[in-house]
Amino acid sequence: VTAGTSRTYEELNSRFLNLFGSPNQCGQAQICHGNSAVVATTLFGWWPYWMHIEKLQNTRCVMLIGRNPPHSHQTIWEGIEHGMKKGAKLIVIDPRRSESAEAADLWLQLRPGTDCALLLGMINVIIEEDLYDKEFVTKWCHGFDALVQRAKEYPLDKVAEITWVPPDQTQAAARMFATETPSCAMEGMGVAHQPNSYGAIAARHIISAIVGNVDVQGGEELLGPAPFITEHEIEMPEALPLEQREKILGKQFKLYSWPGYEMVQSNVERVWGKRCDM
Repeated sequence: VTAGTSRTYEELNSRFLNLFGSPNQCGQAQICHGNSAVVATTLFGWWPYWMHIEKLQNTRCVMLIGRNPPHSHQTIWEGIEHGMKKGAKLIVIDPRRSESAEAADLWLQLRPGTDCALLLGMINVIIEEDLYDKEFVTKWCHGFDALVQRAKEYPLDKVAEITWVPPDQTQAAARMFATETPSCAMEGMGVAHQPNSYGAIAARHIISAIVGNVDVQGGEELLGPAPFITEHEIEMPEALPLEQREKILGKQFKLYSWPGYEMVQSNVERVWGKRCDM
């Protein structure tokens, strides 16, 4: 069963299919921000919420990655404009000279598909220049030593060769995002539809984490489950028999199928008391 980006009834499609016995549904999650939600939930235990104007008015820096809200999400752009009038900075990572790029304090015109390398380069700058939030990293971040070693593989000169972005621009963006806090990032379909989207999305969340912008006002806010019936409760994924789950299309992509869902959501439920929707 397939459906478009309606934002109103996909949970009912899922409920029907779970009760019917089919694991195969394609809807707004699969064609839009589903992979963003999966990666964020894997890293943070919930998807940071950024789609409201008040948050954007309180941020000091917004980084748009493959996203052009003046064209695709005007309410978000309204919030960004309000923030910029109060002094917030805007970083745009996009091969195109979009409306957002025209308004940006920094526009990084990268080679298409190299977002992950660029973000790893920014992470390396933040670590090497000691711009990360040591207290937050020590208390909340796992695998930081491995991240340090991985980021070292992306010095500015190498990043410039891969992405076509001049080293000074990558360095300036990293410094701006790390020092103009609270800051937040938003990726769009320009990233989400890439073959290596998971790596790029993870890198963009990692930057927010190491500079301490997670679960703070104006940053990457973790709101948790709403205090009413959730999409997961409507969907009833527990009604789908185990033998039917094995028939899901694309099960080789484990993070976005049942094995990954169970691995991540068991921990989400432990912390929040409820699961996210499938």
